[in-house]
Amino acid sequence: MSALQALGQELAGLSENQFEKIEFPEGNLCDALRIYRSIPAKKHEARRRQMQFVGKLMRGIQPEPLQAQLDAIRYFGGANNQTHHQAQK
Repeated sequence: MSALQALGQELAGLSENQFEKIEFPEGNLCDALRIYRSIPAKKHEARRRQMQFVGKLMRGIQPEPLQAQLDAIRYFGGANNQTHHQAQK
């Protein structure tokens, strides 16, 4: 359950452009993550409860496709940054 919540945290931490690229399975997971993202950072208890709900929703899906998409975003994002830095030099 903790691993699923951690995956949910990573998905919630994506930029808006990256978040839009993720293909979520049918259900309420995408909506729950959008609600989490909309809760102000100083509302710790509300964010904690919403992330627990995200973890609960993630127990009903296969996390591997989401993890693969997240890994692809990280890999290609890092490769693009590295190419950009090399071009600047």
